[in-house]
Amino acid sequence: MKPPSEEMIPILTLATEKLVAASMKKQAMIIDKASMEIVRASRGVSKDAESDEKMIQFSDPVEAEKWLDQ
Repeated sequence: MKPPSEEMIPILTLATEKLVAASMKKQAMIIDKASMEIVRASRGVSKDAESDEKMIQFSDPVEAEKWLDQ
């Protein structure tokens, strides 16, 4: 994924809160390495949804799938 726009951050935060409330166990975010720092900075907002311990960022889809299967 590409980094979200500023307008999307509240929407993504709300979506994450709803997923957590619905008992989401964990979530993998697949992004390109060049955008990783930008996305990490924007995720500071989603810490309110307590999603950080449930979401890990990967640049390799195979690695992400292995983590989700654990």
